[in-house]
Amino acid sequence: MKKVETEPRLIVDTREQTPLAFLHLAYTTGKLQSGDYSAVGLEDTFCVERKTVADLAGSLTRERARFMREMHRLRGFPNAYLLIVGSEQDTARLAAQGRANMKQVYNSLLAIQARYGVHIVWVDTPEEAALLVESWAFCAYREALKPAGFALAFPAWVKALVVKSVSYQP
Repeated sequence: MKKVETEPRLIVDTREQTPLAFLHLAYTTGKLQSGDYSAVGLEDTFCVERKTVADLAGSLTRERARFMREMHRLRGFPNAYLLIVGSEQDTARLAAQGRANMKQVYNSLLAIQARYGVHIVWVDTPEEAALLVESWAFCAYREALKPAGFALAFPAWVKALVVKSVSYQP
């Protein structure tokens, strides 16, 4: 296999109000048809929709129709992710404030995963989220180059974060 000394360049959607701070991959801004993050050349195969816990609660309640249209657009992406950023304490706080019914939130996430094939991943911090988006982009880029005979070695920063399972306890 040929060696390629290059890495993917991320695309941050122009509508993303508070972009993640990427440390390892270069990025550009651009208007994406779906999601908040993608990579140059992979716009039709790699997509990440990021939500904070508070955004997710709003997206599954008062903005549900719009959010479900977003999830519907992701169904054709082989690498589609819904990345939720926030701790279990953030989630419990929203539930305690009556801003979210966690049973409904978790049931909706299960339905999205089953209906649209979107990978749902939950991390505690924006720093973890940024590293995960970079790692996913690198892996998607690496796989896209394989049929052309190119091989990219994994850089040391690529991490497989251990993502905790979230379950609703009534």
